[in-house]
Amino acid sequence: MVISGTNSGCFCRDFGSVVLSDITGKISVSYLFYLPDNTQTSITEYYTPDNNGDVHINDLGTLILSYFSSMPINLSDACVYDLSILMEAQIFDESGERLNGFSQRFYYSNCHTSISAPYKYRGFLSRHRRRKILPNQAHFIGFFQKAQQLGIGVSYRSGTESKWTEFVQDVADTGYLYYRNLSLDTVVSLLQSNTDIIVSPEDVFYFIVYLKADGQVVDAMQLDIDRTHYPAVSHFVYRNCFGVPDTLQFVGKDNRTSEMEATYVNIQRQYRKINTKYNVYHDINSGYINDTLRDCIEDLVNSDVFLYDNTTLGERVTITETAFDESRPRTEPINVRLKYRLARECQRTIDRDMTLDYRIFDHTFGDTFE
Repeated sequence: MVISGTNSGCFCRDFGSVVLSDITGKISVSYLFYLPDNTQTSITEYYTPDNNGDVHINDLGTLILSYFSSMPINLSDACVYDLSILMEAQIFDESGERLNGFSQRFYYSNCHTSISAPYKYRGFLSRHRRRKILPNQAHFIGFFQKAQQLGIGVSYRSGTESKWTEFVQDVADTGYLYYRNLSLDTVVSLLQSNTDIIVSPEDVFYFIVYLKADGQVVDAMQLDIDRTHYPAVSHFVYRNCFGVPDTLQFVGKDNRTSEMEATYVNIQRQYRKINTKYNVYHDINSGYINDTLRDCIEDLVNSDVFLYDNTTLGERVTITETAFDESRPRTEPINVRLKYRLARECQRTIDRDMTLDYRIFDHTFGDTFE
């Protein structure tokens, strides 16, 4: 038996087919998966060779991708975990005798990548090279720990002068995924703890995050602070194409519509409503965006999506409709419309204000001067 198509490790969507050659009869393959949460699961499949004696095992990458669905989105200061699944396969003939076996390691990605060997990759797991973020926006960086150095450079105002300061931190060599939230407030805090420079977030123009390996910068990302006032902002947290948490902010108008879903039945010869669902749908607009953010929105609609609520993970939402109307080539700016609702069935809430104002003059002022 000849086995081809495997490698030392690749992203899920980049994996092709495993081909088993010189097969003379029906076979069974038992798959054992070692999951990121330190649990195991297994399945067994049965195959019949074609006329050439070959068995083509397709879509293993898609199968593996489904096992990543239980990964939590953790918004703690920093998180390290194994973002890979090891698959071990044992091949048996019809009598149950073991014929051969193979193994394959998979890394999370829900789209095709240009990275052929993720276990050697030392750059950021992100689509972004340069982006604008709002002062209160969360921004996550993620990479595999390969003994790099993580550097942060900050451009800020000190009095009437513009200054630049940077610092580096060593990275472990675990090979695991490392990610953390580098919001503006976090970067200002890191700047003070690493350099003793005290800077107000309002004085920061932009900052650059970079990775160095063997004394050379292997990847960098620039974050410009967008201080534009937007009347409406919708802040989402999702998992990007590499499985790293990311955020998007829609700054267009938020149009809300209410829809009622009801179930009616005949009970004792009377037509009655037995169930009512009241849903609020948000129809939002991205504002003008570039190609990278447009691709990020595609990642968002293919991921679990949450609202971002003041540094914490908010309500889970369900994307119900999108509009990616565009033409290629184009001269007009990109604009994406998205419609969503809260994922939970009951959306109605009550937040009763129980504070009382005991200042008597305030309560009697109107009556006194009538």
